[in-house]
Formats: sequence, structure tokens, C-alpha cells
Amino acid sequence: MGDGFRRRPQDAGQRWRNAVDFLRRWLPAEAIIVYREMIQEDPTGWFRHPHFAGGVIVEHALRGNGINERALGVEDLDAVWPALLREAVELDAAGGRATA
Repeated sequence: MGDGFRRRPQDAGQRWRNAVDFLRRWLPAEAIIVYREMIQEDPTGWFRHPHFAGGVIVEHALRGNGINERALGVEDLDAVWPALLREAVELDAAGGRATA
């Protein structure tokens, strides 16, 4: 387990991109499609849907792989998991799956 977050210091932007990339690899393709649709249908409240249970699954996946507040340089993972997940499921400019 783990993806190297504990091995070497990185700038905040790189740590964020690494966390997004981790989520892209971790999420099943079907989930990415469903989450993308949920975001399109409710851009401001999608993360409050009962499916996400307050982000507990996403947060546990992140923390279990060394991606915690300290690794990201944030005060509260609960405040940033929606942005990380949104970015992980976004389409790129050509309409394909975004890449880190």
C-alpha cells in the first residue's frame, strides 16, 4: 500500500496532482462516469449525496495510502476531498478522461 507520499518532500501543487492521480487510478471506470454525471446534475451539492456518506470512503482511501492533511498541506481533508474527487473525474479539453 501507499504511493510514495511519505518518501520525499514535494511542493503543494505536485502533492495535489499526485492525490488526484491516485483517485483516478483507484476509482473504477463505472464510478467515474456516475460521479461525473452526479456533478453535472448538481454542481454545487453533488458531494452531499448520501452515496458519499460525508466522504468517508474517499477519505479512508486517501489516508490509507498516505494522503492525509499533512501530506497535502491542508488543515482538514474533509474540506478538500470533494475538489480532489471532482478533478479526478473531470474530462479533458478533448472530451477524454483527464490525466495528471
